[in-house]
Amino acid sequence: MSLNSTEIAGYLKKIFLHPIVISIFAAFLIIVAIIWFLSSWLGSYTEHGKEIELPDLKGFTVEEADNRLSRDGLSCIVIDSMYAATTRPGCVIDQVPSKGSKVKSGRKIYLYIRASKPRQVQLPEYSDKSLRQMQSELESAGLKVKEIKFVPSKYNTVIAVEYNGSTISAGKRLVEGSQVTLRVGKGNSNEFSEMPSLHGLPVYEAISRVETLALNSTVIFDVTPSSEDNKRFYKVYKQQPVAKAKLNGNETVKLYVTTTQSKLDAEEEVAED
Repeated sequence: MSLNSTEIAGYLKKIFLHPIVISIFAAFLIIVAIIWFLSSWLGSYTEHGKEIELPDLKGFTVEEADNRLSRDGLSCIVIDSMYAATTRPGCVIDQVPSKGSKVKSGRKIYLYIRASKPRQVQLPEYSDKSLRQMQSELESAGLKVKEIKFVPSKYNTVIAVEYNGSTISAGKRLVEGSQVTLRVGKGNSNEFSEMPSLHGLPVYEAISRVETLALNSTVIFDVTPSSEDNKRFYKVYKQQPVAKAKLNGNETVKLYVTTTQSKLDAEEEVAED
């Protein structure tokens, strides 16, 4: 028996208006709406995964850096100031994250700016401290050891600290990065030790080896280095006392250094047994 169009329409109406069907359809619409809302919200929150490449802010003032970053929805905060002679006071000298890093919108960029004056630090207390301990504390304070001078003393500790040729007291304020000279006591001993071979060692490594013997050293360049940084390329080609010489603990070791390979290839002088 065939149904006419009126009967088919009535039949479909009865199905779609059934409470169960309506409930199912309503639940489907709610789920679709929730998925759409979450997708839109998540896409907006993450900006669809969009990442921003950080520009180089070095040399910018804080205001200029802030204006530049705000274009991409970023902001900045100054976390420290350091002295740099090559940059204008108040300008950015470093940033975290660094230039070229990928970040999301809303990220804070941390800036280091140049202080108007070099930072000053205090010389640590040095009384009764070992050489190694004092070197560590000076490094932590932002100061450098220019030279170590061993002097006769009953105690093997730091006796004095000198700056520009004058003895200074603990607590003295110095510009960060200043170089000081340490006077370190060396107890008297009648024991003789043997001079090691320093031939071929880089100059700073040779100086360190001499210091472990509690001896002073003098460096003699065959050709004056073109810059302070170039000193590190020089190596020892001759030494006094020579290798295997007996030491009485009072010598100053002379280190003759060069960058000329022919001098370094020459036979090393060694004391006879």
